[in-house]
Amino acid sequence: MDPNLSGRESDTWLLDLPGEMRKLIEDTMKPILADWARLPASDLKLTAIYGIRMYHNGSVLYDHVDREETHVLSAILELEKIPLDPEQEALGKEDWPLHILSHAGKQFKLPNRPGQAILYESATCAHGRPDVFHGREVANIFVHFSPTGWPEKYRHKAGTSRYVHEEL
Repeated sequence: MDPNLSGRESDTWLLDLPGEMRKLIEDTMKPILADWARLPASDLKLTAIYGIRMYHNGSVLYDHVDREETHVLSAILELEKIPLDPEQEALGKEDWPLHILSHAGKQFKLPNRPGQAILYESATCAHGRPDVFHGREVANIFVHFSPTGWPEKYRHKAGTSRYVHEEL
């Protein structure tokens, strides 16, 4: 078992995207992630696009970090969420928030809203969906980039295992 990969309890399906859709996602997300990370877009290299990944009722995605060598600056494209019960959805009972632990140790919970993109440092910030998903299905696309010179150029000068851009 790879310690960088998430532990999950779920019935998940992964559908491959056609090449032209992958290219559109790369061309759209690269400048957005570059701007967010305060890097030139030319410094980012696409390392992976996964999707469409569908999680089903009862899924749990434990907190984890992604592959250090490739999944550095990432985005989750929240596509759709289908409720089991529209009444429960109206009460927010079928939300499946993404938990992210910042470098400063602050825990964030971001609701899954179809149409949003969640930007995060997936190799260095623990993240997951540890709450049980009570809806019918949720679908996401995952996009990962790595900056030029990663990780040596970005190691914290104090020598800790936390990575930060030297100029920030």
